[in-house]
Amino acid sequence: SPIPQPISVFDETTQNITAIRKNAYLAKVDKFLHISKHSLDELDTKYDPHSFDTVIFHITSKDEEKINDLYYGLDYILKPNGTVLIISRPSWEFPLSSKFLLLEQKDLIKGDSTYRTWLLQKK
Repeated sequence: SPIPQPISVFDETTQNITAIRKNAYLAKVDKFLHISKHSLDELDTKYDPHSFDTVIFHITSKDEEKINDLYYGLDYILKPNGTVLIISRPSWEFPLSSKFLLLEQKDLIKGDSTYRTWLLQKK
């Protein structure tokens, strides 16, 4: 069977990277992950152009001001017609870029928490 392509995972805090590594090891999926420490504004220096079909980003309140960095990076790393799933808090006014088409927006409920998701496709 084909070797699965590694899943790239990143965060900018050492604490989160440590937790990701520990949890991946415990779940026995660490060999499928490429884990690195960097920020949203470094996507164009950490990954090759058009290297992803699909990406998922969980945007926290501290990341919301970096949405332009995210869009710039997504335009760089996503293949044409690639998709991105953005997960954030439901009250965030998500600004849509003209370089992406909104395919779906919906809320996810997990316990007492609600998350809003936006599925976008690169034009």
